[in-house]
Amino acid sequence: MANPFLDQNSYPWSHPEAAKLHRALTVAVHRPARIDLLYRMTGSDLPALAVEGLPPDLIWKQALDNIAACGRLATFLAMKDVRRYPAVCAAVEAVLAADVTAATVRAYDGERVLDRIRLHDLLAALAPDSSQTKVILVRGGARSGKSHSRHRFEWMARQWGAAPVYLCSGMVATVDDVIYSLYAGVESTGSIPPRFDSLQHDWYRKVCFKLGELARARGRKMWIAVDDLGAEADGAPLLDTEIRTFFDLFALILMNPTFGPWFRLMLIHYPDAVPTKWAQDLWCEDVTSETDVQCDQVAEVFQSWSGPDDKKLREDEARSLAVDVITTADNSPLTSVPRLRRISDALKAALDTLESGPS
Repeated sequence: MANPFLDQNSYPWSHPEAAKLHRALTVAVHRPARIDLLYRMTGSDLPALAVEGLPPDLIWKQALDNIAACGRLATFLAMKDVRRYPAVCAAVEAVLAADVTAATVRAYDGERVLDRIRLHDLLAALAPDSSQTKVILVRGGARSGKSHSRHRFEWMARQWGAAPVYLCSGMVATVDDVIYSLYAGVESTGSIPPRFDSLQHDWYRKVCFKLGELARARGRKMWIAVDDLGAEADGAPLLDTEIRTFFDLFALILMNPTFGPWFRLMLIHYPDAVPTKWAQDLWCEDVTSETDVQCDQVAEVFQSWSGPDDKKLREDEARSLAVDVITTADNSPLTSVPRLRRISDALKAALDTLESGPS
């Protein structure tokens, strides 16, 4: 089970349970000397904690960051002296139970999840610092929801305390645009290495390693989704092919253990072949299809719905509503609208009707 706290070496502040644990510790243990004692009990190799003149919330923030960076969070959470406080103990249990499974998530960023369970599982396996897999290729037919995959990627990034980045045609046009965007993500556009007169790939390597250095120094993990890496129907590239060349090298450098933990890549509309130097366990693939979503996936959404007073739908009710949604979408005269969008619109309308209750 992937746990965003225990399977990485940084404290995931963006995760709700992370903030709750920090607050519980601050309220329960607010004397600097006591905080320092619990901190030092966690491990003799932890760096010294600065406490002089700092309020307890900042001391605890520093302590949790250091404990996680040294891989001692599991030890800290198991300590009896930490669990002796009821509110802290409850927060610890919530942290230990934190999981990013498909069954617990049905909506994100205002979008409903439909048949993305395989993608979710791939991303959950990709997320831990120890994972050898760091690149996911998204392929599939036209209008099959490839670009929509980035919403799940961004959601997962935030669960693991990483900054999501999305690049696509129209947003970037050249490799220089791409590099500037990545360095903006670590707030250091002035640190981009000067371009060489020749040996383009050597410059790309220098750009990547400098970016990794900055990410480590700032504790800033980045999950980068790059769209439109394939071609139009007539064979014309959607993006400058040099951009794909850059990310092919970026992916290869992810195999370096000092660079890899700080980045993850989602390469969307990626061509069929992969670079021969990529290790087999470096990448995985998700293939989308416009026909993937059927009644079963829609019924799952209805079964996860909760109305007033925590009202739930029976299985047969959820199934009946799902059949109506698929029928509405598949019989729509708006054939120019992608099928997945038609399903999403019909699903939203049905959920809005449920929320409003009987007229």
